[in-house]
Amino acid sequence: MNRQDFIMVFRVDNANTNGDPLEGNRPRTNDNGYGEVTGECIRRKIRNRFIHMGLPVFVQSDSLCVDGYGSLAQRLTARKDIYDALRDGKTQKEGLRMACGTWLDVRLFGQIFAFSGVRAAASASVHGVVTICHGTSVEPVVIKDIHITKSTNGEDKGSAKGKSSDTMGSKSIVEQGLYVVKGSVNPFYAGQEWGQ
Repeated sequence: MNRQDFIMVFRVDNANTNGDPLEGNRPRTNDNGYGEVTGECIRRKIRNRFIHMGLPVFVQSDSLCVDGYGSLAQRLTARKDIYDALRDGKTQKEGLRMACGTWLDVRLFGQIFAFSGVRAAASASVHGVVTICHGTSVEPVVIKDIHITKSTNGEDKGSAKGKSSDTMGSKSIVEQGLYVVKGSVNPFYAGQEWGQ
């Protein structure tokens, strides 16, 4: 079976599609003014959707961590059966099979288990079945800066960091944009033994 290519199209209205940390979290654009979204951002949104659906995800963000583990290493070592299998070079494939069966995102997007105690970390990896590329808007986007007022205190008023409830801030949004993201599904990786 040949590789299966797909296209995702989504519309953005008054939202920050993918903030650029080097540009004050403004929506990403290229030099010609077209909106951009990274493959990493799309994978994060897919993982977040899986989490909201109650599905097990290995790579969880700090803002949406549902199992209480503060790092990927903690999440892996909590699954002693998988961790022990990955540590032993003879059972590493079994560990990869268990990881794919446990965490949906490992199976779909791949994962390198380069953690302390895992032998031959370069070979302790899963090739992802799904590849998601960088996306671009079909037309240049208009970015609007909005000034906001914070309505609650983040710190105690008496603390050195305390701020009043009328703290001003700003955020940037794309007024409207239609984005296209390309991707593919690789049947070769889908058929590897740890995915069956």
